[in-house]
Amino acid sequence: MAHKITVDNLGCWLDCSRGRYIGEAVQAIAQSYGWTGETLNVDEEFYDEAIDEAEDYMNGLCPSGLWFGSSDGGDWGLWSLEENETDGTGWAGTFAHADGLSHDD
Repeated sequence: MAHKITVDNLGCWLDCSRGRYIGEAVQAIAQSYGWTGETLNVDEEFYDEAIDEAEDYMNGLCPSGLWFGSSDGGDWGLWSLEENETDGTGWAGTFAHADGLSHDD
């Protein structure tokens, strides 16, 4: 495993502007964390299944109380199972991307 998932990684990792291509990035992130599944492009038959497998792999790396997936708005990231009491989003202001850099909200 290349990286460790912690509460410090909460937040949006991929914004919804990627549209249906967000799944390609989800697979790339999972690979950077050690996923060895087959990476598929958006036009390939089992693309959705590959995204699910990559996301399931990432969820297997999460500490208790955190999950990877898409928000109601279509952003993909690491979210808390308990909503943030101040803003209702379920995520904190600092998060990390697959590029290994931390970014502030």
